[in-house]
This record gives sequence, C-alpha cells and structure tokens, in this order.
Amino acid sequence: MGLVNRIHDLASQFIDDLAAVDPVSAPMMGVPGHGERFIDCSP
Repeated sequence: MGLVNRIHDLASQFIDDLAAVDPVSAPMMGVPGHGERFIDCSP
C-alpha cells in the first residue's frame, strides 16, 4: 500500500468519524446516511 493510499484511507476514516459525531454536517461533506440524525444540543 502506497503512501497516497494510506493518506486517503486515513482521511476517509476521519470524515466518517466526523460525520458520526456531527451528523448535521455530514451531507455538506458528501457523506450519505446521516442527514436524518440530529445533534443533541440539550444542556
């Protein structure tokens, strides 16, 4: 596996993890399947 592939895999994993934590931003990042979820902003 080349360096470019490892960087791509790392970036993809980061975006997937970020989409799971912030589902509202997921559609803006092009990650499908998170748009129906919302962040719990309650105190």
